[in-house]
Amino acid sequence: ILPGNVVRFRCNQTYYGGINIPRSGTIGNPIIFSSWDIGNKPILSGFSSTNWANLGSNLWESTTVSTLSTCNILFNNGLNLPYGRMPKTGYWNMDNASQTNLTASELNSATTNWGGANVAIKTARWHIDRYNVTSHSGSTLTFPPTDGNYIPEPDWGFFLQNHVKACTVQNEWCYNSTTKKVTMYSTTMPTNIKIPTVEIGINLNAFNHITINNLAFEGYNSNGIFANLSDLVSNTGITIQDCKFDFIGKFAIFTNRRKSNGIVITNNIIDECNDGGIHVGSTDDAIISDNIMTNTGNLVGMGQNGDESYSGIVSFAGDNCKVYRNNITNAGYVGIRWDGDGTEIVNNTVINTNYIKDDGGGIYNYPNNGDDTIDTHVKRRLVKGNIVIDAPGNNEGSHPDYQSLEGYCIYNDGNSSDTDFIDNFCYNSAGSTGCFFMNGGYNNIVDNNLFLGSQRVLRSHVVKNITPLAHQYTNNTYVAKESNQYPIYWQIPAIPASWLLSGNRYAKPIDDSSAKMW
Repeated sequence: ILPGNVVRFRCNQTYYGGINIPRSGTIGNPIIFSSWDIGNKPILSGFSSTNWANLGSNLWESTTVSTLSTCNILFNNGLNLPYGRMPKTGYWNMDNASQTNLTASELNSATTNWGGANVAIKTARWHIDRYNVTSHSGSTLTFPPTDGNYIPEPDWGFFLQNHVKACTVQNEWCYNSTTKKVTMYSTTMPTNIKIPTVEIGINLNAFNHITINNLAFEGYNSNGIFANLSDLVSNTGITIQDCKFDFIGKFAIFTNRRKSNGIVITNNIIDECNDGGIHVGSTDDAIISDNIMTNTGNLVGMGQNGDESYSGIVSFAGDNCKVYRNNITNAGYVGIRWDGDGTEIVNNTVINTNYIKDDGGGIYNYPNNGDDTIDTHVKRRLVKGNIVIDAPGNNEGSHPDYQSLEGYCIYNDGNSSDTDFIDNFCYNSAGSTGCFFMNGGYNNIVDNNLFLGSQRVLRSHVVKNITPLAHQYTNNTYVAKESNQYPIYWQIPAIPASWLLSGNRYAKPIDDSSAKMW
């Protein structure tokens, strides 16, 4: 393959396997992967079908042997189903915990030994981290060291999954990393099951000037399209357009976290991706536009570890990025996560987020450098014309001290600064969460927005004892619909003299005597 070459796949056909890009195109002569003929997009597939062996007790084992060490997704008659788990819903409580083990009264190795299972641990409201159990003795599970910033603690929750002992209900399944086979619980022999046997659809490696157009991707265990993540390489001149992604084990598109500068991802359809939709990391000048995403990070326990999992779009620190006109429905944590100088989040529709993890927003920004100081920006940022509906939050498995629900339609977190929030519509039907959360920060403008419903329609808070300064709230409408809700909810010692509040409307049809809480 040489610069300027076009590789075409015939429409209405399915091609099994993955593509490993061998070299770069050039400016004006990209290497193009596309379709020919008319009809449905050609499908690049990582799925393999399987027959089944009856193990007895309603357990069936796949006869197809994968070469992969994990199985992150499974197709079952058009459905994306999670691993079998215990407990079936909610979490068990950790009595004691450390970076390498946990103890709980529900565990008894003499009755059920969970060695080899996957344990999903709530280490923060916004973290559900997974580790493989290396041993189980008595009431104690042992696992590899966890992230040092998120160490398991007593009174937080966990559950066990991906173990044959957890497969006790129709269609529950697990994957044995040693035999490379799936075991499924079913009262009859399973049919129309597909297992991923390829990790990546198209691997961009460290190459540049590649265009991927009008292809469909399905059944990849990790990513539909993936790029080298090393800080020592770049991926420039990448365009991904008019593609379709279904049943992907992690993110549909995961490009270089720091150096995919100028990437264009537009007009794609993404559905049933277990970790998220589009991840461009801290790439500069990214354009992410007109994509439709449903069910990204939609199944608890099937996403990966960390802050960025269970999300729709992640563009967490790149400068001058444009996230325009995307439609995101059902993202288990954040719909759009963003930061960076000059970034614009404009005219997106985000519906139903923050129902797997907590303390996030439909549109959420957090400083890449942390919240200990206020970072000012050379170029102002813009969040404009977005429609954000429902971010209920989820406190299951959280410590008793963190039982409030912290889901917000728009969430300006960690002292984020220099942002214009203009002409947005937010409605959160959940009665105990919020529409807009200004968590500290400096020099932000909130103008001409409509915020409707929720307990704290507008909330402002102090972060790390740094008084938020120079905010402007003008011409907004705040409506609380229930007697126990507040149009505005200030959690600061006093309104700073540097603030401007002008032309705002506060409505509370029921019990309007408590329209504002200072």
